[in-house]
Amino acid sequence: MLGLRSGLNATRAAASGVQVQVMTRAFTASAVSFKSKYPADLPKAPKGPITAFGLFLKKHYADQRATKGDNGEKINVTQVMNEVGDIWKNKLASSEKQTFEAEAAEDKKRYDAEYLQFYESLDKESIRRIKKFTGNSVRKPGGKVAWNQSQRASGLARPNPPYIRYYREFLASSEAQGLPMADSAKKAGANWKSMPDAQKKKYKDEYDAEFAKFKQASS
Repeated sequence: MLGLRSGLNATRAAASGVQVQVMTRAFTASAVSFKSKYPADLPKAPKGPITAFGLFLKKHYADQRATKGDNGEKINVTQVMNEVGDIWKNKLASSEKQTFEAEAAEDKKRYDAEYLQFYESLDKESIRRIKKFTGNSVRKPGGKVAWNQSQRASGLARPNPPYIRYYREFLASSEAQGLPMADSAKKAGANWKSMPDAQKKKYKDEYDAEFAKFKQASS
């Protein structure tokens, strides 16, 4: 699946002997190792978002290069990663972590916007070629649920029928809280069956309006 993939390498902390998980390599859609050159006519997915820890690691490594590298000292990458893992896990203040988390959240927004633009630029043939070339499927933006919702809102997906609309509303209500799924379905079905037509009209009108939009978009 195109998108961010992280490789984690288990290493030992030098002083405490505590094992920490550190990021040693990040695979993104724009950094996949291909057997041959990526076709120039195919759109490229944007660079995947970086995590809060990844940002901290990047900053710490840059600081090490500034203090040691400029003096000709060799940087021990494994040692740096051990130090970063220990600091992040045990020593970094929550307020400092929040700074990196906020920056990571902004980068995630950047990625989501760019990925949506990338996905919308693809046609079926491009998706097929990308999958054939990379061996990975092109995922829908925001996952299947979010994509279906966006498609439905734009009139490009068949809308949910009246009862399903009511059923989803029922599941979110206090009446369904604590009920097993099977009991919720039975209760919702009984409610719908006994519901007056005037009350059902709300759900039917919503469906009719969205279906007309769907039909127009599909023609």
